[in-house]
Amino acid sequence: MSRLAASHPDPGRFWIRYAPRTWSGPPDQPWIDLARARLAFGEAGPLPELAEPLDDLLYLPPVAASQRAERDRLAAEHIARGTPVLVQLLPGELCSVEGVTAVYDPTAALVAGDETVFAGLPPGACVAWPLVAGISDAPDLWQRALTAMAAAGVAVVQPLVPSVSPAERRRLAEIADESAFFALFHRPTPPERTFAVAAGRHGLGVVLRRPLPGPPLTGQSNRRLAGDLLLASELWLAVGRPVGRALGLARAARWIDASPYEISGLARDGHLGLVAEVDPPTRELISRWVKEGATPLVDELLAEYLRPVEAESPGTSSPLSREG
Repeated sequence: MSRLAASHPDPGRFWIRYAPRTWSGPPDQPWIDLARARLAFGEAGPLPELAEPLDDLLYLPPVAASQRAERDRLAAEHIARGTPVLVQLLPGELCSVEGVTAVYDPTAALVAGDETVFAGLPPGACVAWPLVAGISDAPDLWQRALTAMAAAGVAVVQPLVPSVSPAERRRLAEIADESAFFALFHRPTPPERTFAVAAGRHGLGVVLRRPLPGPPLTGQSNRRLAGDLLLASELWLAVGRPVGRALGLARAARWIDASPYEISGLARDGHLGLVAEVDPPTRELISRWVKEGATPLVDELLAEYLRPVEAESPGTSSPLSREG
């Protein structure tokens, strides 16, 4: 049996295709399992050997300080094969492997109330912001952290609402400030879009763009196009537009991800009309992408997503990180 679990790449799950079935994590520290959008607590244990060749994004969660060299060896092995690799880091940590996508997880610092870590993040960094009631949902905390991260040159702060079990809430209550207790068990979590709007006001990006494979792997163009269509689909839903169009975008994206053909060539030759999985509006969008190398629809939807909204229900999460 493979040591990896596979899932469809999803912008709300940081585009992860392959994730370890088991992982020890930094001992006795809370962290966010980005592939499963859930809270986890690190436990001592060896890292699994993930040697099989992969054609899409591999996720390597955070590790203990003593295991960083082994984690970096795994990352380097896959980067050399062209596999894109997402390495989840703790604030203050670096990965020695060139070419990885680094995502910083401040969960443990947020639980401890340590806000100093945000000013020390490296320029261009991507941060996963876990929205947990009583821990990381206060607007005044957002203001201070986002100001510090913008000043540090952070590029993306992507929010997500992780699943937290009752037992994990009790464990958080034991290590967090006592003022968090009531909120942990009784206060609804704010929607991701509310945080994203706040981040957008500070000039920060709110979604990681899809990491692409490198040589000797091929298919970079298809992966990039599929990623743009998937992101457009999720944003379409997040801003409340009709569901049908989003389904058409997602269906085409999944087909492109699995296709052995270069989609840009099919579009230039006029053959996309023969593909049932690509509806006419999406076909037009792909043709424009082939000509211009971009999808203006993504920018349009992202701008709409980052505009303040009058009312959202607490405790709901954006389609960008829905369960499933």
